[in-house]
Amino acid sequence: MDVDVRLRWGAEELEVDLLCEDPFLVGEVKTYLGGEEVDGEVEKLLEKKKRLEEIYGKRVEYLVFAVGNTDKSVAEKLRGIADRENILLFVGRVSG
Repeated sequence: MDVDVRLRWGAEELEVDLLCEDPFLVGEVKTYLGGEEVDGEVEKLLEKKKRLEEIYGKRVEYLVFAVGNTDKSVAEKLRGIADRENILLFVGRVSG
């Protein structure tokens, strides 16, 4: 497992918080996530998954999203998205 990985793909630089080649795992880690950030952060993770599948030529087996702190409504929204997108979700402290 590698942490804070930077990969070049053409002219693009891809930053990945968690990367493991076997099993093929891609993850994003946030210390805090507010309500207005949820959709954008999940979309970035899904885009990284797509790019890495192209780079490595294989399917991502595990997609991980970890959040250290958030509020109850964000945690509930994340759970719904995680279920729909088959993302392993880890949520730390939930307030409110």
